[in-house]
Amino acid sequence: MEIRQIKYDIIMKSKKTQLHFPFLYEQSDKDWFMTYREGPHGVPGGDNVKCVQSHDGGNNWKPWEGLSPEPRLRWFRTRLKSGKYISHRYRLKKGVNDYYGYMLYSDNNGSKWTKKRCEVYGLSISNDYAYMWGHIKEDEKGNLYVIVYGKSEEKFINLIMISHDQGNSWNPYHYLGIDNHTFREGPNEGNIEILNDKEILAVYRTGGPLIYAMSQDKGTNWHHYILDEAGVSPQLLKMDDIVICSYGIRDIKLRYFKEGLFSIPIDVYKGAGSGYTDIQKLSKDRFRIVFDQSDFNLKTVKDGIHKIVRAEYIIIR
Repeated sequence: MEIRQIKYDIIMKSKKTQLHFPFLYEQSDKDWFMTYREGPHGVPGGDNVKCVQSHDGGNNWKPWEGLSPEPRLRWFRTRLKSGKYISHRYRLKKGVNDYYGYMLYSDNNGSKWTKKRCEVYGLSISNDYAYMWGHIKEDEKGNLYVIVYGKSEEKFINLIMISHDQGNSWNPYHYLGIDNHTFREGPNEGNIEILNDKEILAVYRTGGPLIYAMSQDKGTNWHHYILDEAGVSPQLLKMDDIVICSYGIRDIKLRYFKEGLFSIPIDVYKGAGSGYTDIQKLSKDRFRIVFDQSDFNLKTVKDGIHKIVRAEYIIIR
């Protein structure tokens, strides 16, 4: 089996400002919707969220009113069995006793999204904020699962939450990340993929090695392995009998998971950038990755063009 790159296109560029954290949804070959951030990361006036749309396959962009550009937006989208799309607003806030956040729903194929408050019960972390991360997954019974992480004492922990009511409320399901005091950050950003009625694959960030984990009993017990020496925001995408994994270490890498093992890494891009990717299936054996080529964690813009790039791949069996 071979995974071959067939396109590598710049879909947005700027000489004036940094471009980070693109999330792209291709509704059709021509109708695309995207969120991203402009400006230096982590400084006042930076991380300015933009929501844009294109009706010519990314050649021209204009403002999109179908999703409000609120701070800290991370636009992970999932199409549920009902046909409705679901996402989340990323940050959860502590209320009187438990946490609450906001879900996003679309019933018109992703062109317009509505926001609804959700309640999170039984989450035990030490900070006022926690964070949903990655794509929401749906099992054969209609239950939803998502990764949540937050601070426990000085480092992050992550766990899988479950919803029995299409995202209106969430409860802890099982802890995910391995407890290792040597991890600089602790287990945090991650993604899961439900392989069948018992097996779940997960990949998550630690501030040290990028870890992948396998469960044979639907998340009750996990076996953990090192996938790479580092990595941020791993993305998983099921493509029939394989799972595609994209992640960044500033450079962008791609691997595939088949018959219980990950492939060696495939280089997508080498250079400066946030390392964050967004991935989407296009057809049975085609998918694409979008990412940024941009200064990151720098308070000023260096000379050069900052880019959002779309790389398309085909699986040759």
